[in-house]
Amino acid sequence: MVERHDPRIVAVDALVEAIDAALEALPKQASDDYGEPLRVRKLRRGDVAEAVDLALRSLPQLDIGYGEQTLGKGWPESYEPGQNKDVDDFEQLVYPTAFMVFAAQVGAQLHVGFGFSASRKPSLGTCFASLAPWRKNSSEKTLRKKLERFASEGAQVSCSLETARLWRELRELQQGDPEAQVAADPPSDKQLGFIASLRRRKGLADDEAFADFMQPLAGVRNLPALEKAAASLLIDSLLELPDVESAPRPRAKSKPAAEPKPAKPKQKGSSTKLAWEGELVAVQPRIKLSTERGEEQHSYQGFVLYVRGALEGEDAERVIAVGIGKAAQAKHAFRKGDRASGKGVPIGAGSVEAAELYKASALKVLERGEVQGAEPPWFGPPPELPDYRERGHRPLNRAAYEGACAGCIWACDMPCDDELEPQCYGPRDCHLYESLEDAPF
Repeated sequence: MVERHDPRIVAVDALVEAIDAALEALPKQASDDYGEPLRVRKLRRGDVAEAVDLALRSLPQLDIGYGEQTLGKGWPESYEPGQNKDVDDFEQLVYPTAFMVFAAQVGAQLHVGFGFSASRKPSLGTCFASLAPWRKNSSEKTLRKKLERFASEGAQVSCSLETARLWRELRELQQGDPEAQVAADPPSDKQLGFIASLRRRKGLADDEAFADFMQPLAGVRNLPALEKAAASLLIDSLLELPDVESAPRPRAKSKPAAEPKPAKPKQKGSSTKLAWEGELVAVQPRIKLSTERGEEQHSYQGFVLYVRGALEGEDAERVIAVGIGKAAQAKHAFRKGDRASGKGVPIGAGSVEAAELYKASALKVLERGEVQGAEPPWFGPPPELPDYRERGHRPLNRAAYEGACAGCIWACDMPCDDELEPQCYGPRDCHLYESLEDAPF
C-alpha cells in the first residue's frame, strides 16, 4: 500500500496545487452566452487544458507513478445532505469542481488527459483527494481501455519526458509484497458477504481459482485489495455464471416407494421456466439503486427485453419484461423491432423489479427488425453497462418514459428501494427529456 507520506503522492499534490493556481490565474467568465450573470464560476475544457499545460511546465522535476487525482470537489449551491439531485451540466457546480487528471507514458511522450464528473451525483465524501494507484497486476487490457476512455472523452495535452519527467515504470509504483496491499476504498461488509456466498454457489471456493477469475475484472488477486467500485462489477460477473450442482448427500435407508403424486401445473413464482415469444418493443438497462448506510449503491444486473407477445400459460398477448445478462445481450445484440423467443423463471412476488422473468435461457433472434434512425428516441442495440455507469442518470417523468421516450435505449425503469422510478441516461441536450418538475401535476 502506498503511504500518504510517499514522495510520489507529494508530487501529485504539487501538480494539483499548480493546476489550481493556473486555473485561478485564467480569466473568469462573468456572464453566460445570453449575457446573464453567472451565479458560479464557469470553466471550459480549453481553460483546463491550458492550466494543465502551465502546471506541467512549472514543475519539470516531477517524477511519480501511474495514478489518478481528483482536483477539488463541488456540488450545486442548493445541495443539502440527503438531497437526491442530479448535476445537469458543469456550470451548475460550485468551483472548484471535481475533475480528474490522468497521465500515461507512451514512448518518449507524456500524455495528460482529464475530464469532468459532471454527469455524476455529487455528495459529501465522494471526491477523494488522495492518489489512487493502479495495481501492479492490472491487466494490460484494463489499462489500455482506461487510457483510451480518457483520451476520447477528455481534452489532452502532451509534452516530452525531458519537460515533465512525470512517470516511472508501472512496476516501480507497487513496492513490496502485492498480496499485502489494502484497498483505499474497500467494499462494504454486505458486498463481501454476498461475494463469499456467490463463490460457493458458482464453484469458486478455491482461492486460486477465484483469484484467476477476479484479476481481469478488478485488477487484483486478493479481496483485501479489492476496491469498492470494482466490487459491483465482480458481483455482476459472478451472477452471470451458472450455479454448480451441490455434492450428493448420503442416502438414508431405503423405504418402500410411495405412490407417485400427480404433477402440479406450472405456476408463477416457482422455479419452472416459462417460454415466451414476440416482438421487442424496447431493450433497456437493468440497473438497481439501493441505499446502504445512507449511501446510494448501483447494481448493474444486465438488460431488460420488453416483449409484446405470448407467455406460456397465458391466452392473451401483452408486454412481458425479461431480464437477461450482459453476456447474452453482447451475443445476440437485441434491439427494438426484433422478433425473439426464449425461456425464463418468474421472479417471486414482493420483489420490486423492472423484469418479471429472469434466468433467461434458450434465447433466439427469430427475425431482425428495421434499422432505426439517428434521432431521439434511440432504438438501436444498447451500449455496454460501463457506458451507463459513466454517464450517470437523472429522474425522468413517468409520462415521458411511457410516451415520447418509450423504447429508448437510454431510458431505464429503475428499482429504487421500494418502487420503480424512471431514469434517463441520455444526452443532456435531448429535446424529449422531461424531468419530474415538468410533470403536469
